[in-house]
Amino acid sequence: MSLSEDKDSNAKQLKELLAKRSSVKGRLTKFKRYLDVVCSLKLSKTQIKELEINIDKIRAMSSKFDELQAQIEVINCDNMDSEIDERDGIEQIFTSHLAIAEEQLDNLAKQDELLDMIIIKILIPKLDNRTAMKWEEHRNNLSDLPTLKDFNKFLTDRADVLQTMFQNKFDTPKATQSRQNNNNNNSRSTKSFSSTVQNTGSVTRQCVVCKGNHWIYDCPTFLAKSVQERRDEALKLHLCSNCLRTGHRAHDCKLGPCRECKRRHNSLLHLPNSNNTSTSNASTVNSNSDNTDRGSSEISVNNSISDNFVENHILLSTAMVNVINPQTNKQFRVCTINTINVIGIGNNLAEHVNRSCIARLKSFSNDYSVVQSFYVLNQLTGSIPKQSIDISQFNIPRDIQLADPNFNQPSAIDVLIGADLFWDLLGCDQLTLGHNMPKLRSSKLGWLVAGPIFPRLRNRSSPRNIPCHVSISDSDECNNSDINYQLTKFWELEQVPDKQYFSKIEQACEDHFYRNTYRLESGRFCVRLPLIDSPDCLGDSYAMAKKRLLCLEKRFRKNPELKLQSDESNPIKTLRLKTVTYGLASATYLSTKCLSVLAEDCDDQFIGNIIKRDHYVDDLVTGSNNESELLYIQRKVSDTLKSAGFKLRKFRSNSPSILSSSVIDQNVKVSLSESTNTLGLNWNPKTDTLQISIVIPNKSDVVTKRSILSTSFKIFDPLGILSPCVIIPKMLLQSLWLNKNGWDEPVSSDILKSWNKFINNLSFLSDLQIPRSTLCEAPSYIEIHTFSDASQVAYGACVYLRSHNLAGDVKVNLLCAKSKVAPLKPTTIPRLELCAALLAAKLCKTVTSSLRCEVNRIIYWCDSSVVLSWLNGNSAKLKTFVANRVAEINELTDSSSWRYVPTDQNPADLISRGVSPDQITNLNLWWSGPNFLIQPECDWPYLNKLMNETDLPEMKSTSAVVQEPVTEILKIDKFSSFLKLRRIFAYRWQKEYVAELQQRSKWRTKSASLKVGDLVLLHEDNVPPLSWRMGRVSRLFPGTDGVTRVADVQTTRGCFRRPLTRICPLPTSLPEED
Repeated sequence: MSLSEDKDSNAKQLKELLAKRSSVKGRLTKFKRYLDVVCSLKLSKTQIKELEINIDKIRAMSSKFDELQAQIEVINCDNMDSEIDERDGIEQIFTSHLAIAEEQLDNLAKQDELLDMIIIKILIPKLDNRTAMKWEEHRNNLSDLPTLKDFNKFLTDRADVLQTMFQNKFDTPKATQSRQNNNNNNSRSTKSFSSTVQNTGSVTRQCVVCKGNHWIYDCPTFLAKSVQERRDEALKLHLCSNCLRTGHRAHDCKLGPCRECKRRHNSLLHLPNSNNTSTSNASTVNSNSDNTDRGSSEISVNNSISDNFVENHILLSTAMVNVINPQTNKQFRVCTINTINVIGIGNNLAEHVNRSCIARLKSFSNDYSVVQSFYVLNQLTGSIPKQSIDISQFNIPRDIQLADPNFNQPSAIDVLIGADLFWDLLGCDQLTLGHNMPKLRSSKLGWLVAGPIFPRLRNRSSPRNIPCHVSISDSDECNNSDINYQLTKFWELEQVPDKQYFSKIEQACEDHFYRNTYRLESGRFCVRLPLIDSPDCLGDSYAMAKKRLLCLEKRFRKNPELKLQSDESNPIKTLRLKTVTYGLASATYLSTKCLSVLAEDCDDQFIGNIIKRDHYVDDLVTGSNNESELLYIQRKVSDTLKSAGFKLRKFRSNSPSILSSSVIDQNVKVSLSESTNTLGLNWNPKTDTLQISIVIPNKSDVVTKRSILSTSFKIFDPLGILSPCVIIPKMLLQSLWLNKNGWDEPVSSDILKSWNKFINNLSFLSDLQIPRSTLCEAPSYIEIHTFSDASQVAYGACVYLRSHNLAGDVKVNLLCAKSKVAPLKPTTIPRLELCAALLAAKLCKTVTSSLRCEVNRIIYWCDSSVVLSWLNGNSAKLKTFVANRVAEINELTDSSSWRYVPTDQNPADLISRGVSPDQITNLNLWWSGPNFLIQPECDWPYLNKLMNETDLPEMKSTSAVVQEPVTEILKIDKFSSFLKLRRIFAYRWQKEYVAELQQRSKWRTKSASLKVGDLVLLHEDNVPPLSWRMGRVSRLFPGTDGVTRVADVQTTRGCFRRPLTRICPLPTSLPEED
């Protein structure tokens, strides 16, 4: 190729490149106009998204321009100076346009954030202190400024938590009463049978006044006394004046105060005011007012095992529950529930209800039916209406079907529908019979007649005294009750027992069980499988099974020795499985539900509670404190279960008389010394000790994170009694997580050494014998002592039972423990000690609610004086992290129950640092607690003085706000138009205030390290750092505020103007040595 042709080719290529560069300039000019329009408008979400897309396009075009300009400089090397100036000019345009666009995006984002911040700032003072504290903690965990969406989600989650807590607290007094009553009658179990032993006792209700089988609240003798006589009786019997129980005083009682005056005494001991002592002894009221008819209907009620019968059904929307009277049908099947008090229903004044049932209601006027649960009362209310009504002048249309054709005649009420079903029955249509006349209202049961009745329509012979539903104070029952106490019964809610909330599918399964389950003549339960879909979806499998059988017979003809049936002409038999098919999702539900129903139907409530509460899958784990009672339990439980086809086959006990009982099949060889595995623990009845199964891994296997995790979780320790040993593999796993080891990657040498040391001593745990009994003989006083401690790697808590009897014997034994590794984020020791204290409080609460023995006192021990000072100080002065946990601990415990223990006497210290398996066997500190617990309380350690608030860490710092005089921002009188004033204000608000909300350090910090002559690298996108161009700073461009943001860099390829954010300075000298 000739030289002239080469020049022509370069000129043509240069012309094309220059045309592309002109196109880039044109697009930049167009983008500048677009920015001018955008800056003057209030953008919508769509326009903001469009702006972001255009910015990304300009960034991409900037990268392409660098390549384009490089090609132009290579071809037009003769005019290098002019090309470098052209490059600098266009790059400056790119930089300035992108800076304006990004600033606009930041301002828009700040406007939205500012609006959210203003709204949140307004709403925070409306929150309670506890929720506001939780919000501050949640806000500190957010990476960006909180938005209104974040605040709304926080409030929603917080409301769910508070609702759950409120529901739990609503039932707490009832649960506490039941638990304390159980504890008062329970004692330590020494004899037991079945697969293991569990402390239990007879749940008897003996009144301390009349020695009857009921609580003192239900005692007729006690209720018949006056309030002053009740007070004298409670003082004489040494009862708590708040809960009317023995064993503690009123100031130590955990139940709520009086419902009337909110003081610390029982409502039955409340003395009414002198001016409110009148009682109402009349059951009728002289009145000239109009009578009122209530809607009723005739329905059919079916209880699965009884025939249909007709009842008058009153629809009362103010009733809180559904109630039924089973007297009209003696075959009604009911079940026993926890006793509840129903107030304000008909003629039952404070009646105790302990029965319920499930029945189907069906209308006679249409095909409507519904299955509903009911409480069972012997009498609901009187006859309604109280007298016959003359309906000759009622113009009731003939073409409507009344739900109760005999609504005008007095009749008994057998079913009372509550508000949960009432509004579903009620229709939308309504007919008026005239002024002062009843109304007709449609419903799914037919048309209802309800409303006022004009006096002249009443029966002429009716008396002028109209019976009303009033509260009646009988002289035998409420002699000294005031009128306020009577009135509150009409709006007091019923005490509903603890209830499990089911999903729609679970509730349908419950209904299906009660509808289709019955007992055969043999006593066995006959159940149906609860299917979500129709069984038709399974298809007809008989034809397929028959086809396969015939094919199998055909194959047997070829191999006669394998043939089972000699004659193929015999008819094919169809076999049907009549037992519960294990493996199905409903198998465990059906078996446990049948046991629950069997327990409810049991005549002996004591035996029923054992069957219901002491079953674990198909194992019964129970016990007693003497052999005679244990033999009675064995016989009654075996007979009750056998009546339903549940036969107890294997027995384990530490009592020889149980194994020689006639209940046990003597063909089954069971010895007293045979050990068994129950709930994951090995129990030896002969020694009455527990053992933990340990699986020792093969030492030849490669140690990986997967193998360490697998071996660690094979140590099943539900009580946490091996926590000092189990914490060691937990800490190793945390180290592996920090090192980011793979699951099957061999571990490092130091971790391998620690792991080998652990598994070499693991066999010592297999020989460990743990006594099952934790209390002394006939304990008279029981205490719970909870210890907590923390280190930089782990923290934990352990619980001990301290008991002593009248003989002076004192016994302290470990009950359970809990361990946790420290969080990965570095945390101070006082914070970890606080987390350990919170863990101790939660663990102790769980233990207390699970124990069946009465606990007289609870003491918490901690070796951190900082934590003890936090718990006894003002949590409002603490920082959020500490304040939240201190508040939670104070909710679970009493701050006065926390005491100091030296570190060397703290058994929880063993959890925080870990103990080798070969050492834990002989650690008396771990198994029996510190030695001072055996000594008198005067010898226990104590803390001389708590720390001052000024010396405590995590305290909030105080700040002062100085207000400067407000200067005039705009001179309003200079503006002739309000629109112009608004526009100028919005512009200055955006430029002078919103833009200053975020402090941009890169714009306000002077770059002292960059000066003319420094060696730098030019940052380039999509290019490796080692390929970045090197040059020296030739010129700096400081702004009007004195801050340099742009510089010229001279390279081998020319001079480039770049923002400082795209320039990387290089070190030019070594650091000075000390």
